[in-house]
Amino acid sequence: MADLHEAPPARGDEADLFRCFDRKLVRYVSGVVKVTASDTLEDACAHAWMQFMQRQPEREENWRAWLCVVAEREAWAIERKLRREIPKGDELGLSTWSRNIVVENPIELFDDVDDALSGIAPLPRRLRQVTLLRAFGFDREDIGEVTGDSVTRVDHLIRRANSLIGDILAERIHAERPSSPRAERLWQLERHSPDWLVERIGKLSRTHKRENAAVRRQWRRAAIALDDYRTAAGTEAFDAIHGERPADPALRRLHSVAVKSMAALERLCDRGAER
Repeated sequence: MADLHEAPPARGDEADLFRCFDRKLVRYVSGVVKVTASDTLEDACAHAWMQFMQRQPEREENWRAWLCVVAEREAWAIERKLRREIPKGDELGLSTWSRNIVVENPIELFDDVDDALSGIAPLPRRLRQVTLLRAFGFDREDIGEVTGDSVTRVDHLIRRANSLIGDILAERIHAERPSSPRAERLWQLERHSPDWLVERIGKLSRTHKRENAAVRRQWRRAAIALDDYRTAAGTEAFDAIHGERPADPALRRLHSVAVKSMAALERLCDRGAER
């Protein structure tokens, strides 16, 4: 019976892959793990290449990212072992080790590796790939080599991924942090804009450029003002918001705030379109 654990046969391209990628692998590991021993980088990368030979990952898949993960994990394992071997009374050794261990990872805002992977899981496949490569220390040119995209396209994908990751983190923070009923209502209007609101003022822009800050603030004012008026007046009166002003003083005040907020938002948008 054949050995189920027998390593797949070599494909003949291993030497070429090693020559073209080993330096980048070493550079990546040295960027995310500040080692205390000079042999750690060499040992970690050698371990990764050995795993590569034994497992023979598909070349059509992201084998470069796979190598980076294996090498990084091995480097951290080596460093943890070195830390355990430092004598407890050697405060200088401990402080030196703790200063040298620095993770420089764009997705380190997540709590740990599993948290980061689950955090980027909702992203489209291409954005997940770009995010991981960027987190592994690849520059835009390197990412373009892997994905086949131009540097301009890679930059666009990175910015798009960062925006979506920001939304994911914001959702998590919101879920964990209690808020006032009014703040919760505004959050829902922003994230899940109902049709009646989109029809009046559109959706909140997801572009975080400085010149759009005033527009975003005014959108929020208009959204909460419209929701206040719709809740108090009912859907029929709300649909006729541009008609006659309500006779009831309380409704008239809410109506006035909503109409003025919409007009202010429209002026800001028109001003931005003229630039």
